[in-house]
Amino acid sequence: MTRGRKPKPTTLRILQGKAGHRPINSAEPQPKAGKPKMPVNVSRVPIAKSCWTWLVAELDAMKTLTTADAKIVEFFAVTYGHWRTATKAIEAGGLTYETEVDGDHRIIVRPEVAVAAQTVARLESLGAELGLSPSSRTRIKINKPEEAGNPVIEAMRAAAAARASG
Repeated sequence: MTRGRKPKPTTLRILQGKAGHRPINSAEPQPKAGKPKMPVNVSRVPIAKSCWTWLVAELDAMKTLTTADAKIVEFFAVTYGHWRTATKAIEAGGLTYETEVDGDHRIIVRPEVAVAAQTVARLESLGAELGLSPSSRTRIKINKPEEAGNPVIEAMRAAAAARASG
């Protein structure tokens, strides 16, 4: 059962102001920034391994990667591997194949076509979660290097948080 829109991260709600005046979760877990270790199942599949390496580098450069992102990055890399395998099969054999069923000549859509379509949908969803689409990046705010540790900016954020929770 779905429950509607996914909630905004607390930091985003504070920066944008509390719409609806719902209380802020002051106990929201904050994962440690850093690169997660590549899982063994990803390292064994060359396509997934190259996707993992690329994705971790991109997310690290965007300053959005945490060690808690290991599973979603793994899901993305493995799903990308499935998509590439399906598209290679389609490239090699075409979208359809011909067969005889009870004397009737039929043209059937390859199963890889459905796999490719399903994996693209998963990749789009996972990519949005990771901030890989232009529209999903507009909803992400990170500290710029000059803002990190800046006492004035930190005081402004603390004041905004106090207003939001008060």
